[in-house]
Amino acid sequence: MLLRSLVWHAIRIDRRGRRVVLLEPGVYVYVGSAWGPGGLRARIYRHLGLVGRKRLHWHIDRLLASEYVEPLCVVYAVGCRGEQQAAALLSEDFRPVRGFGATDDRVNDTHLFMLTRLEDCGASPSCISGALLDELVTRLNQVCGAGGAIIGSWCLRWKHRASIG
Repeated sequence: MLLRSLVWHAIRIDRRGRRVVLLEPGVYVYVGSAWGPGGLRARIYRHLGLVGRKRLHWHIDRLLASEYVEPLCVVYAVGCRGEQQAAALLSEDFRPVRGFGATDDRVNDTHLFMLTRLEDCGASPSCISGALLDELVTRLNQVCGAGGAIIGSWCLRWKHRASIG
């Protein structure tokens, strides 16, 4: 999921408020899975706030509950269990936000990465939904494409939809 942090702010990511991550203004990508009840659609709807009230269960729930963070796009692969591989691939080129969303991942220490600072991108939809989105779809295809997964994207703000596979 592509996200935009609008200002510098701290997010408490655990129930007790002991673990805090500091986000600067920028565009981030979160790597997650959707193998639970309802599958991909239910998870996307939950994270985009398209369902009723939700319990803050995962780190991403706490991040999305912030008034300073807005979800932009979802990039997905149907039929691929590549969450750990995708996080490892993103960590090669993008700045990790340590300790976020990787509690069940023994290989990677985060599933949240900063793609670009907001000042480098500005408010341009083409910066966020264009080149960055294409890069994420390409990387997901590297992880999942050979296995016949259906890879695509859906963006909230600019109604950008793409699908390959």
